[in-house]
Amino acid sequence: MARPTNRSRAKKYPNITEIHIVLGKSNYLIKASVKDTSEMKLLIAEWMTFSDVTSTMILETTLENRFID
Repeated sequence: MARPTNRSRAKKYPNITEIHIVLGKSNYLIKASVKDTSEMKLLIAEWMTFSDVTSTMILETTLENRFID
């Protein structure tokens, strides 16, 4: 049986907005918008069944969606 892809897993979570494959200690960077820490804990708990999870919270965004010509 084929393993589900991250794209197919993400369909279950509409609050996941981006999934990136990265180099380094982590394999993936997943961007999600959650309304509170309880929702964040549920999301992390679900994804921990697939891999180790490290979470980071953004406190302030100083530059977003910058496009290079």
